[in-house]
Amino acid sequence: MINPEQGVVERIGEDFLVIKFSDGRELLWSKKFIDWEVREGDRIKIIVSRQEAKNDFPEDQAKNLLKKIFQTNNA
Repeated sequence: MINPEQGVVERIGEDFLVIKFSDGRELLWSKKFIDWEVREGDRIKIIVSRQEAKNDFPEDQAKNLLKKIFQTNNA
């Protein structure tokens, strides 16, 4: 599911933007994640979506490796 939100750049600080939504909410967004020129008054669309977590943590990799090492093939 994707939930788009539209807001307006209300203020631009030294390191962040203040994005204001029509219902009064404000979001501080780091300027280091913006790779285009942005000005006060610009309309911004933010999309929030769920992403499945990958199961590639080192602990899981070690467990899987140990299972393969100690697995026996008694056919």
